[in-house]
Amino acid sequence: MNLYPLPKLPATRNGVAYTYKSEGVIHAVGTCTAWGGVGSEVTLQPGRYSLAGSVGTDRQNLYAQITVDGKNYNTISTEPFTITTAGTYSCDVITRNGSTVDADIMPVLTAISDGTSETDG
Repeated sequence: MNLYPLPKLPATRNGVAYTYKSEGVIHAVGTCTAWGGVGSEVTLQPGRYSLAGSVGTDRQNLYAQITVDGKNYNTISTEPFTITTAGTYSCDVITRNGSTVDADIMPVLTAISDGTSETDG
């Protein structure tokens, strides 16, 4: 099950227009004038999670990100992460400053484990 909370669209941020291309797929087009994008929030329980994003060939300039305890996890590196405390976390679809994009991304946030197993972490 995809836990990634989709942002309210359409929206334009820093020169980039974000719209829905199809169910769960965000299309971004424009030239980004400053770091940023469109965001939403998700409430998660303790456990191990992964964030992935299917996107065209522009993975470095258009990506999804979640911020957990001050650290950013994104679809560029796809590094799994652990949440130790239930809470609300920021999720963003970001376009790199100075880049020109015409690309799609479908962010996918999944729970790998619930944090109760000895193999977690």
